[in-house]
Amino acid sequence: MEETGSAQPSSKEEECLTPAEQWRRYMDLKKSKLLHQINAQDMKKPISAIFEGVSIYVNGYTDPPASELRRLIQMHGGEFHIYYEYGTTTYTIATHVAGGKVSKLRKNEKVIHPRWIIDCIEAGERLPEEGYLVYKNNERSGALSKFTERDEIILNAATDPNFISNFYERSRLHLISTLAQEMKQYVLELRSGPASDFISRHRLGHLICEHFEGPPKETICHVDLDCFFVSVALRTRPELIGKPVAVTHSTGSDAGAGMSEVASCSYEARACGVRNGCYVKQAKSVCPNLICLPYQFEDYRAISRLIYTIISRYTLDIRAVSCDEMYVDLNSLCTQLRIMDVMGVVTTIREEIRAETGCNASVGVGPSMLIARLSTRHAKPNGQFIVTCERVDEVMKKEKIFDLPGIGYNIRAKLKQSFGEMELCEQLQAVQMNQLQKLLGAKMGIQIYNLCRGVDKDREFLEKTVRKSISCDINYGIRFNKESEMFNFLNAMAVELEKKLYNAHMAVSTITLKVMIRAADAPMEPEKYMGHGVCDTVTRSAHLLKPATSGSVVFNEVKKLMQSINPVVSDLRGIGIQLTRLSELQGQPHTHRGRHTLVDFFAVRTKGTHAINRRMKHLSDEDDPILRRVLKESLREEANRKIRLIMVMCGSFF
Repeated sequence: MEETGSAQPSSKEEECLTPAEQWRRYMDLKKSKLLHQINAQDMKKPISAIFEGVSIYVNGYTDPPASELRRLIQMHGGEFHIYYEYGTTTYTIATHVAGGKVSKLRKNEKVIHPRWIIDCIEAGERLPEEGYLVYKNNERSGALSKFTERDEIILNAATDPNFISNFYERSRLHLISTLAQEMKQYVLELRSGPASDFISRHRLGHLICEHFEGPPKETICHVDLDCFFVSVALRTRPELIGKPVAVTHSTGSDAGAGMSEVASCSYEARACGVRNGCYVKQAKSVCPNLICLPYQFEDYRAISRLIYTIISRYTLDIRAVSCDEMYVDLNSLCTQLRIMDVMGVVTTIREEIRAETGCNASVGVGPSMLIARLSTRHAKPNGQFIVTCERVDEVMKKEKIFDLPGIGYNIRAKLKQSFGEMELCEQLQAVQMNQLQKLLGAKMGIQIYNLCRGVDKDREFLEKTVRKSISCDINYGIRFNKESEMFNFLNAMAVELEKKLYNAHMAVSTITLKVMIRAADAPMEPEKYMGHGVCDTVTRSAHLLKPATSGSVVFNEVKKLMQSINPVVSDLRGIGIQLTRLSELQGQPHTHRGRHTLVDFFAVRTKGTHAINRRMKHLSDEDDPILRRVLKESLREEANRKIRLIMVMCGSFF
């Protein structure tokens, strides 16, 4: 195959053409070059002629991905097209197509399911297309219901007036963040309520010392429930104990369900390679006998509250972290009861948690929250571990840098770039404080310097946590066709935020809108079904002159911010509204929706904070080096063309 139409037009020739003609000529040259690069360069001899004379164009997410379909079609005599060419491209490969595009399908245009290619290769011949066509000539085929029967329900989810409430009811991340706030509030209520009788302290009578010399130095405990979601599920399923179990939204058996994430998995599943956060289809590939169980949101809330209640029977020196994690200081308890054996106290508390909840708790003990947290790693599963003051230096040297709180991928990358590969804290301890401060900043530098040595400064155990933000973020199932649908959804989010403000007894002074817009080179449908995929993130903020509590104020501002961003509605993939600069209401009645004043309406000072952060994650197609190179060259050529066009237009003014 020879490359055709590759001659580049001169600048003078472009000047003689209209912008439309320039664009048409540019696209013709681009398509011709891409067709040659994809199908001729690095092309091996076909092993069969099953698809001889057949050309395909892949639209959106498919399984197998576009890169694999390209390889298969070319191996068996066919041709792969980057762009769809009516009259030239034989098939569009897709699992579904947006309704608006279906109505525009022209005569003889065919959309076929990727399974057709796989089945043809397995059969060793080109199979009839009947039974595989998803759409043909503007008509829906029976194959669509066979492959994607559930798609239409979710495609319209964002237009459902109950979408936000349904989303939150099914969102584990929302549950986790909500329960964390609830437990923190519960601990505050326990502390500010009537004096506690600590009704479980009598269970510690056998630990009282006659010759008490003072409490031990190591009284900070980090309590962490083992595989919390799984443990709650197994309370009523004892027959599954000891088997690989995961909690997720799907069983992995229905179409598209394999992209659901594993929220929690048992240690038996982890031994097979399953990890929290991985997709169900990945988990099933490494652990075929994995048992998937559904979420039990209300049970999580009840068990979490019960665990905090159990601890409060011993002490109120509790620092809530989440629904299944907390810090407990046993210093006052040991002092009042004259106890020196802190591990004995921990054993008793763990036994009571197990007896009343049916869940196992692992506990790390140390002289600080940092050491206690690191100790928990040695305590799991279902155990307890203490690091004494004398062993802190020894233990810290062998701890992994990545296990320290506050050290993420960005900091780790900076450390590697400046000081080479480092795995253990012992290696990081060799770096001077001034070097860390120069690299990470004064505050973060000294913090990392102390952390790798086991020093946990400037943290008050019982500090009152002040809420700094309230938000509503939804980046799943966002698909709009009309601007009115988008604004209706923003209004529903504002109503939800008003409820959150009311429950938190807070008023807001700064409103930030964050939108995720499908990236220009991203497929219409990402690998994760109805997920956001690769997006450009755009944020805008508005500052109120007077703190507000009304959802109407929030909606009016985010509507203006959205209009200033002016996105293509159909490309929206995620919307988030964050309320910051919160102030606690001091006794005055809460402003209900629709009851705000004119002062609220006009008390807005907009600040044009506009930050576009391109989040380019690897698509499945980008695993193909040829496709990746071709796309880069294509983008570079388009950028150069635009620059030349601008120079031509600017020259016409002089």
